[in-house]
Amino acid sequence: MGNNIIELKNVTYEYTEDETVHTAVNNVSLGIEKGSWTVILGHNGSGKSTIMKLLMGLYKPDSGNIYINDIDINDLDTDNYLKLIS
Repeated sequence: MGNNIIELKNVTYEYTEDETVHTAVNNVSLGIEKGSWTVILGHNGSGKSTIMKLLMGLYKPDSGNIYINDIDINDLDTDNYLKLIS
């Protein structure tokens, strides 16, 4: 998509609670360009906080990828990345 962008491509995240698998985020794709405003809006339990935790690298997607300037966040140095977003 180009430089200066955060991009989620087909991201899914699931968690298990009481032996039941719950899908918090299902096949989400979006791009956020530098300098733009993006609103993530939804009801309680719709995945807003999960998306933020995925972007911060606190959660890893079960499928799909997250990119910062076309670089998969899994390929970035975790400590440096956390410093940049904190």
